[in-house]
Amino acid sequence: MIRYKPIAERKFDSAYGYYTAYGLQVFVNGGIARTVGDISTERALIEALAEKYNTEQLSPDHLNEAIEDFLYDFEV
Repeated sequence: MIRYKPIAERKFDSAYGYYTAYGLQVFVNGGIARTVGDISTERALIEALAEKYNTEQLSPDHLNEAIEDFLYDFEV
């Protein structure tokens, strides 16, 4: 089973200072398969992405492409 979970990271940018960035961690059969950080600063968007990818059972092999599509349209 594939499971996507949101993650939060504390980041620093010289222009903006400290901020919280959200990403996704992918579990396959209970073990961590991939982690992609700093996708968005909006927690609700990442939670919606995780829910969508869990429902679709998105293969971790297609995660980068799916994130690129999201960043292009900003639609979940």
